[in-house]
Amino acid sequence: MNPIKAKLQNDLREAGWHSRGYLPHFDGGELAQTINLRLSGSLPQTVLETWERELAANPTATPDAIPRRRIERYLDQGYGGCELEDDSAFG
Repeated sequence: MNPIKAKLQNDLREAGWHSRGYLPHFDGGELAQTINLRLSGSLPQTVLETWERELAANPTATPDAIPRRRIERYLDQGYGGCELEDDSAFG
């Protein structure tokens, strides 16, 4: 493991974060925590590509110009394949 990655993992561990390589989690004691699982079609690749083109067209934009809030707002609107609306998805 490279030294930068090792230091980052150590810093996160000291801050209370843990990971065994698949789902990082925070040991927050009595702190309520949630995990949101999304289906693969809930944010279509075409939407991300559109946002990336907008980012590329703006020379002053930073790489983080597509903020998490914009993604969450899109996801909360319920666009995408909506596979779980079909009762047959439940067997």
